[in-house]
Amino acid sequence: IGVGLMVNPPTKDTVSKEVFDLYQTQEQEIFNGLKYRANLITEKLNSIEGITCNEVEGAMYAFPQIRLPQSYCDLAHQEGLSPDLKY
Repeated sequence: IGVGLMVNPPTKDTVSKEVFDLYQTQEQEIFNGLKYRANLITEKLNSIEGITCNEVEGAMYAFPQIRLPQSYCDLAHQEGLSPDLKY
């Protein structure tokens, strides 16, 4: 049923006004909730020192970039490790 509604949503011509209005309200609430969470994860990731992230969109994938401090990278090299492996 869920997939059917996604690919063939109700229209004003196929359902009553009450059902159509309810569907639109629920769809908008879901969209707003997803948008809020996407913005929240972007904001929280970007608030962490050394991490940057582009705005999360669409399928809710976040691709943060982690920048390690040079002193940490130097320490890892002294130990014979790559910084990302030590991390």
